[in-house]
Amino acid sequence: MKPPTLPTIVATLLLTAPITFAQLDNGNFAEGKNKWRGPGKVEKVEGQDVLVVSLSKNNFQDVTQSLKMPGTVKRIKVTVEVQASADYVFNEKSRDISDKVDFGIGGNYSWTSVVHPKSDFHIRLKDTDGFKYKLMKLPPGAWTTFTAEFGIKKPSSLELNLVFPPGDGKMMVRNVKVEEIKE
Repeated sequence: MKPPTLPTIVATLLLTAPITFAQLDNGNFAEGKNKWRGPGKVEKVEGQDVLVVSLSKNNFQDVTQSLKMPGTVKRIKVTVEVQASADYVFNEKSRDISDKVDFGIGGNYSWTSVVHPKSDFHIRLKDTDGFKYKLMKLPPGAWTTFTAEFGIKKPSSLELNLVFPPGDGKMMVRNVKVEEIKE
């Protein structure tokens, strides 16, 4: 029996190698804000790298990262730990708030354009169908883990947005993860 040739070995490896899931880059902020776009700076908090965002009095702000995944991905789960500072206050009078949408805290919603619902923090996922939202309520001064699940039709080009509200105080984010949900 002849040993396999190099092209045969390469072809076999390509056909048998599992398709890797495109993980979020730098979700632990160990490389500062590398791969992330938007406001804030990375600081050490309790020995961990944390993104700290000073809130804008009147405007929502978001930190974003592009994701590319294999075409077989149909659902993802986003997990993030968030903490609002003890002096955090949501600005209910911000003109940025989209009054025409009636999204409730904790719900999952879809919209064809960017909207800013009343929420302490929300995760927004942009895909070819528009935007998907998961809204959260934050108790000031405590780390809270939030999870959002999103269905995806075309996973080749997604944008993950961590959205901070208008108001006073700061918000901190750490341990952002994106995982495929197998069906």
